[in-house]
Amino acid sequence: MRGLGIHKACSHFLLLLPLLLPPTAGIGASQGHGQGQAASTSSPLTEQPVSVSSTATSGCISDNIMSRHEQDGEEARQIAQYLPYFPFKGIPRFYDIGGFLAEPEVFQRIVDIFVARYAEIGIDSVAGLDARGFILGPPIALALKKPFIMMRKEGKMPNTISSSAYNTEYGKRAGLTVQKDRIKKGDRVLVIDDLVATGGTLSSAINLVHALGGTVVECACVVELKMFIDPTEESGLPSRTRLFKEQGIEGVPVWGLISEDVLRTRRSFRRDTSTTARSTEWGNRDGSLDKKVAACVEGGVPERCGPRQSGDRSEQGETKTTRRHEESLVKRNAACVCPD
Repeated sequence: MRGLGIHKACSHFLLLLPLLLPPTAGIGASQGHGQGQAASTSSPLTEQPVSVSSTATSGCISDNIMSRHEQDGEEARQIAQYLPYFPFKGIPRFYDIGGFLAEPEVFQRIVDIFVARYAEIGIDSVAGLDARGFILGPPIALALKKPFIMMRKEGKMPNTISSSAYNTEYGKRAGLTVQKDRIKKGDRVLVIDDLVATGGTLSSAINLVHALGGTVVECACVVELKMFIDPTEESGLPSRTRLFKEQGIEGVPVWGLISEDVLRTRRSFRRDTSTTARSTEWGNRDGSLDKKVAACVEGGVPERCGPRQSGDRSEQGETKTTRRHEESLVKRNAACVCPD
């Protein structure tokens, strides 16, 4: 986390800079395209100018940008309306970025905020985490005119190095991978994902950057679940602070635009009767699987559990093939039964 003294020093430097420069070399000049001048765009909902400078002051964030980037600030609260939650995979509040992806103006506003922040901080590349980081990272990298780096699950790319396995709020995951030639020694890398909770995925990405000699300028997410930052032992929740200390990466800052404190839009789904009817067709005579199927319609139904073909039923009852279908359905849905 940046110290208050550094922030003040940056602010004072930016205030004095116009006095040190010739009158024709002002910051953010509105005309011309010379070096050091800024191109101005505007956020479509707020009409506030977003300055993207080609000569960012590395590590410094102006007071204006800091105010826009305040977690749960005015802009963040407006965006939060487009981030609904719903029960999913045993998690009471699963946050869905599909809400703002369906609203181009809101999505653009998020991109503008990230671009303004990191144009001032100064970065060399943007690394997006599999898979939602692949949605958020590229438009930010394009606006900043920086390379985009994919950090993917194992076995998806050639010429890679891998991180160790890590834990998330969903359970243990295999490590991430990155191509060896994408990060050079000394590169300042911005790591992007949609949400940070326990910090397991981010820690995997940080370790990959460090392994190749790079520096993680910041890990940036649209949503930060603060409950996992430093929970009490009694809570039983995993601690992101403790995880980062154990891995020696506690100095890497994490920034989230929105926290769970202002995410209050609950989304509900209507019961999918066609899917329920299909579950009965699979031999679910008592309807015991109906709720499991209805709760998981968002994740789709595996093809291997499709409706029975004629001849699947023997005179004595269900065949082994049919029982395997049903067992596979139970296994598929066991992890995503939603609490009431």
